[in-house]
Amino acid sequence: MMEKQMINKTSFSEVCKILKNKKDDISECFNNMFEISLLFFPGMISKDVSFIANAVNGATLLGAKPIIQNAVKNIINVFTDKNYTDFSTKYDHSQIAQVLIVFAAYFDTMRLYLPDEERKIQITSAEKVMLTNDSIVEYVSSLKEQLEKSPEKTTKDIYEYDLAIPNPIESRKGYLKNLEKFYQILNKEFLKFYEKLAFFDEMKEGKREIFLAIIRELPFKAVKNYEKQYYQLAVNFNDFFIWTNIEEHKSIQKNLDIGFAEMTRLMSDYFENSIDSKAKNTLEKYTKKYNSYVQTAVVDVAEMNIYSIDEVTFPDKSEIFVPQGFKALTYKRNMHLEDRVLWNSCENREDIGRFVGDVLRHSVTGSNPLLILGHPGAGKSLLCNMLAARILYHEYHVIIVKLRDTDANQSVVKQINEQIERDFANGCLWSDIADSKLDKPILIIFDGYDELLQASGRTYSDYLQRIAEFQKEQRDYYGIFVKCIVTSRITLIDKAIISNDSPVIMLSDFDEKRIEQWCRIWNEKNKDYFVSSGINEFEIDSLSKVSELAKQPLLLLMLALYDSNGNALKRNEDLNCTQLYNSLIREFILREKMKDDNFRRRELEGQNDLVDEEIIKISIAALGMYNRKILYIRSDELEKDLQFILQERDICNNLKNNELSLSDKLLGSFFFIHKSNSTSIVNKEKVLNVAYEFLHNTFGEFLTANYIVGELKNVLSWMHTLVKTNRKNQWKLSGQRGWLVCMAYAPLFSRPVVVDMIHEWAEGYFINENIAEFNKDLDDLFDIEINNAINGNIIFDLKEIMDEKNNPFFHEDLLKHLAIYSLNLIIIRTIVFNDKYKFKIEDERWNRLIHIWKWAFSDDELLNFANQFVTDKVGEFYQVSFNKEEGNIFLNLIIKRMRINSAVGDSASYGIACALTGEGNYYKVSHGISINELKIQARYLWNYCLNIWSDTIYGQDRVLDIAFEINEASWHEGDIQYALCSYILIDELLKNRQTKIDKDSNQKVITTIYNLITNIRKIRTVGEKMILFTFDVASDILDYICLTDITLYKLLDCFENEYLGACSMEMYPLKFTNNILKKAITYPRSYTLKETLCQGRFIEEHLERMLSIIQNTNSKTEQAVTMTYFFEILSKCLQLCNYEGNNRLVQYYLQLLDNWGFYNAGSSLLYEHKISIIHITYIMFSKNILKKTILYTNWNKILYKINIKKIFSGNPPIFYELLVLINEKIITNEDYITQYIIQIVSNKGKELSVSSLEQIRFYAESIGNYTLTSNLNFLKK
Repeated sequence: MMEKQMINKTSFSEVCKILKNKKDDISECFNNMFEISLLFFPGMISKDVSFIANAVNGATLLGAKPIIQNAVKNIINVFTDKNYTDFSTKYDHSQIAQVLIVFAAYFDTMRLYLPDEERKIQITSAEKVMLTNDSIVEYVSSLKEQLEKSPEKTTKDIYEYDLAIPNPIESRKGYLKNLEKFYQILNKEFLKFYEKLAFFDEMKEGKREIFLAIIRELPFKAVKNYEKQYYQLAVNFNDFFIWTNIEEHKSIQKNLDIGFAEMTRLMSDYFENSIDSKAKNTLEKYTKKYNSYVQTAVVDVAEMNIYSIDEVTFPDKSEIFVPQGFKALTYKRNMHLEDRVLWNSCENREDIGRFVGDVLRHSVTGSNPLLILGHPGAGKSLLCNMLAARILYHEYHVIIVKLRDTDANQSVVKQINEQIERDFANGCLWSDIADSKLDKPILIIFDGYDELLQASGRTYSDYLQRIAEFQKEQRDYYGIFVKCIVTSRITLIDKAIISNDSPVIMLSDFDEKRIEQWCRIWNEKNKDYFVSSGINEFEIDSLSKVSELAKQPLLLLMLALYDSNGNALKRNEDLNCTQLYNSLIREFILREKMKDDNFRRRELEGQNDLVDEEIIKISIAALGMYNRKILYIRSDELEKDLQFILQERDICNNLKNNELSLSDKLLGSFFFIHKSNSTSIVNKEKVLNVAYEFLHNTFGEFLTANYIVGELKNVLSWMHTLVKTNRKNQWKLSGQRGWLVCMAYAPLFSRPVVVDMIHEWAEGYFINENIAEFNKDLDDLFDIEINNAINGNIIFDLKEIMDEKNNPFFHEDLLKHLAIYSLNLIIIRTIVFNDKYKFKIEDERWNRLIHIWKWAFSDDELLNFANQFVTDKVGEFYQVSFNKEEGNIFLNLIIKRMRINSAVGDSASYGIACALTGEGNYYKVSHGISINELKIQARYLWNYCLNIWSDTIYGQDRVLDIAFEINEASWHEGDIQYALCSYILIDELLKNRQTKIDKDSNQKVITTIYNLITNIRKIRTVGEKMILFTFDVASDILDYICLTDITLYKLLDCFENEYLGACSMEMYPLKFTNNILKKAITYPRSYTLKETLCQGRFIEEHLERMLSIIQNTNSKTEQAVTMTYFFEILSKCLQLCNYEGNNRLVQYYLQLLDNWGFYNAGSSLLYEHKISIIHITYIMFSKNILKKTILYTNWNKILYKINIKKIFSGNPPIFYELLVLINEKIITNEDYITQYIIQIVSNKGKELSVSSLEQIRFYAESIGNYTLTSNLNFLKK
């Protein structure tokens, strides 16, 4: 029987919990493996592994190698030929075996480098290292201490590391790569063993590196070892084989496993003991039910009129079931499963039966519902029945819950109970099953999540989460092992909130191999019919248009049926999907009608008219389901629908006379409709309830589309007549009840397949009509009706029809129906004859429509519309396009609103939502922000820029352009924060050379600098520090661009006029100003610029400001930085020819040097500053604008003990200038100067320039130093 406590996670710690206090061969094997091996992982020793305590001694350490080797070998022996009957034991022991071989693979690899009984460790084949006895004793003592302590975090991580059997979804390569990461963690712990023994202390560096290189290779070798043990265990331990996904069993994948015959044989060993109970009997009935179902014909002949099928033979479902190819992934948050690009990146897979079993069985992937997706007609339901009947029943008790019949508001348990009641009505409940102590777990297949949505008309986005919670609750609270599968069309799956790490399968279209296999089975079954009918076998031309249709199993069956009538397919190989449905339906109605002698006597045109009438009535049945948001229609409902829409009074009379109802006559023999009977008690009498549903949704969807297109034609014909006879004012919606019923009750966007079919079918339906004329009529109809909707006049027509006593359709608030009708009009005008349309509607009137739609529809409903349509403002038009915009609908609320507003054309709301996220179409967002005069363009551009920053599609040049736009927009909107951010962004791009600067972008950068200067008054509110920081960034930007003399002149002029007059000394951008001046002064070949600088006061004002900062600041850092700038600009100014302010420059310079506080702040006088002082002083003396007597005292203080050798090595030109100044007696002759110069001449004399040698010789002669003179003479020789 299933145990209540099973392994929750395939980890070392979980296995320890399961095996604790057990006395069997598996627990003994586990203890033997770890009690010795763990001794070599000191970091993993803690009181949590106290079972190894007896093994902690020196003898065990030295004798470990053979013990570990035997323990590894024993794993295979222990599990060989193990057979268990209950699921929990199978499950637990497979997980235990997995944990054992994961660790064993590493232990077996590392044992080669353990000490032997002589305390020797083999480093290489030729070298060994001997451990000391003391080191071993000390190590053992440390292990005993560790056994008293709690595990550290790293140890806990290893204990809890998920070592699950390879996930069938991830690749083998990916699994082994992750396993190697785990082995690397173990490897680090193993290295601690050597460190504790001081193993490396006496080892030479070369030998140590060789040994470490060997140890680093252990994880790679352990992975290879694991693979060998993995396969060996699978061969010997059947349960482990079943739980694994081993490549050597790919023989099944090489050939199509028709009907899952091979997998059925492979799984036949899985069984359970018989348990007598109501639950067990019910579950056994399910096994028989599904097995019986797949042994019935692929089409239920019993429900068809044999005449309409002639002698066609239908294979059993199991005979003709060709397993689909598929792709698989593990769902991660924010994945968009409807995105084809996502699936294109997944590998194609085969053997879906085995794969599903592996996923469900796996400890990780099986903990969440398995989601199986496919297109309409892909064979999802048949696949589930085949899995239940042929494969999964061996391991699970299977219950299939048909979601189309389910009340989504009920709990999952109640839904299961109702399914059991519908199937058997035997009073068995889920609680009976849960309490029956079954040997096998339960598998519940929830078939048709999309049908649940269509039937309810609501989103139920949390439904999959509810299933996952049910699955977890059954295990956690009741000890029941439940697995779940959910199937759905892919077109609706993005409505669902999916748990992270859920396994997802996407069924692939049939490929040529599968189509050919299916055709062979069909032809084999019908070879006698083909001979007797004189027609060829059924085949699909891979080059024909219908080959696309044949990729879906349902459509392939329909093609075969269609071709069975005289090889009709060969005559019409260019059919599209809707044409195929229409041809098939017409063909079978015609066959049915041909039984009637009166029908056969009619002319061909009369026969076609009657067939058209039948199709209209059948389409009304489909419309009734569509409007009621259900997937079936009761006989009495259809009678009322037909009477209301067609106004045929004889329907009631037929019912009163107890004749066979029209619905029974109509649908009872229709090939593609399933009939079900039930009884209920009304006034103490039994009443027969008959309900009809289509064998597949796509039939109903086509017939709904067909009816809408047919009603459109009728309405347009009437509109054409009214316009032609000048009676346009006589149009009245209430007179067109068929049109109103199909346009005002259900929004078209709620059924995307219907929209697709209308779009496709309209082209073929109107093929023989004057399209230009119909377009004109459609415009007339739209203009009248949309104006009536906007003005509210249409409410009266809606009320007139909906309040009729015999109206069978439920109606809500009239304004809701107005919203449905108006938006359906927009959709029809967009998709009929085209895939986009420009609506000429004034903004105010369009906004009224938006308000109506937003009031009437929920966000989820409008999101359905957004998945199919998008609206753009193009000039004076609102252009609606049918294009299914990509995007995940569950990112967040803002993204939802953004997509909704984009779809309905609410440009203002769209712009606001996009500004918050940076998402959306760049041009559309910008246009919307502009026309609505929203001051949020800068915010949008910034967020947009962040989104595309790392996108290689756009490139960094595009990011730079956006940065320029942010700058312009932010200054225009007065959004100072984003303006300042734009400078940071531009600087980042230019600094890292991530973009190229051409002439155009160079000018744009300059414009941003102008913007900063001219807007200084606006940004004063952000604070002094932020302003100075931004100007520092702007200064850096100047270094990456080209500046002309004209540009420099304008920048200086702008700065002087705009900034200096607006800001205080505290807000003076020192770095920025210095950089502009430096560039202006050094700009080559610009007489005008230099003349302006020479004559202006700008330089002096800048130096005065810097001097003030140096004298008044308390910050040593600020003082040092300002001095650097001061010396830098002063040096550059002295290079200007005919500079009129030279004398003032000397005054500033001397004032700086004379400041006594400056001398006391020695820390501010950096080496670089002293170099600058030497250089500036030299220039001033060279230009004869500074007298040496002025500096004599100051220089001895400033340059005292300066490192002359450092100057010579680092800056020879300054060294020469210093020598000149020394010879000018600026510095008092000190012994240290002479000593430095002697050392330089002695050691580096050959590196001295001729001019420097001349100055040294002059110095030697002036002081009469014999040693220096001798060294110079020696150097000269």
